[in-house]
Amino acid sequence: MNLEEMKRRTTKREAWIGREALRTLRERGEEPALQAARAKLLEDADAWLTAKPFTVLDKKHMPPSRDKHDYMSLSVYNWPNPDTPDGLPYVTRDGLVNPEVEEYDRPSMARMVSAVEALSLAYGLTGDERYASKAAGLVDAWFLDPATRMNPHLLYAQYIPGNGGFDRMERYPAVYVPGVEGEGIYVAFGGVIESTVFIPFLNVVPLLEPSPSWDARKAEGLRAWFRTYLHWLLEHQHGKDEAGCLNNHGSWYCNQIVTYALFSGEEEIARSFLTERVPARIAMQIRPDGSQPEELVRAIAFHYVVFGLLSFFNCAAQAAELGIDLWRYETAEGSGLRRGLDWLVHHLDRLDEWPYKSVKPLEESLPDVAPLLSMAFEAYGDPAYAAALERLPAYPFDHRYRLLFPARA
Repeated sequence: MNLEEMKRRTTKREAWIGREALRTLRERGEEPALQAARAKLLEDADAWLTAKPFTVLDKKHMPPSRDKHDYMSLSVYNWPNPDTPDGLPYVTRDGLVNPEVEEYDRPSMARMVSAVEALSLAYGLTGDERYASKAAGLVDAWFLDPATRMNPHLLYAQYIPGNGGFDRMERYPAVYVPGVEGEGIYVAFGGVIESTVFIPFLNVVPLLEPSPSWDARKAEGLRAWFRTYLHWLLEHQHGKDEAGCLNNHGSWYCNQIVTYALFSGEEEIARSFLTERVPARIAMQIRPDGSQPEELVRAIAFHYVVFGLLSFFNCAAQAAELGIDLWRYETAEGSGLRRGLDWLVHHLDRLDEWPYKSVKPLEESLPDVAPLLSMAFEAYGDPAYAAALERLPAYPFDHRYRLLFPARA
């Protein structure tokens, strides 16, 4: 599988699939209306069968720790400075991804997650051991094999070339991270958001449990890795900085903590976040009219509105499995998840009148609205959400979300 093929097969999913949807995946995959989505998913899984293992050793650059097992990425929206001979310091172009990211770890991590997701879902649909065996091998290479494993931290995530003086918002400054022998780099404030890709990854890994390829060593090793990473996020300054962010970084931090805590057997930590931190986040990020002001100032505002809601909806879905109701939580002023979605739905039927900035086509983010509507229909039983899903534009019939997030009035 070449690089261009891997790029084409790399999918992006942030929404959490509920237990019941996973349990009934094979049965749902037999439905005639979902055959296009099933076929596309299996096509993707078949393609990933030929991929070599992804590891943090593959990056072109050495972290300042001099240990290639340490994850390192480039700040995606930072570009060479056009006004200086050496391009330093890099400048921000919000919403536009610098292709130099390919020289670091983030694309490999995204491809590993995409491959494991497709393979695990394919195994859940078919029971074909080839898919489980390949997925287990990819997990082993990234997380468990001492020769190739990633160290469980994101100390060097979102590196920004240069020596300070960056054109960044004052409240989200670049942070200096020292290395060995006097080396060090600046990283973007909030780089730990890159590990949100582990949320959908851990969502589907349980599908591998019936497979002989998913042995006790892998299962416990992965739990131990995420237990260590969980406590790094809770205790390191990078995590504490992320927890203080006013925008989606803060809510995604909560969703990461909840996900890793539940996966690694630290349920009390998850409950604490779901009952205290997430409600505080709803009050902070969603206004009583349903808008998310911190996302509306971004260069791809529609994307970030959807992205922010996904973090909250994930938490609500996970909370419901613990008997905690965040779907109906509202502040005294009326801020809540339903209000946030209704604000978005209002604009869905008026996309040509979208009043906020977008340096990318809005259509690119429309499929990500589908799980929001599906989860809302399941939570509230309001057929208006299923109807909105039916008329959602730019939502291909072969999109895997149709398999994973069904909604029927």
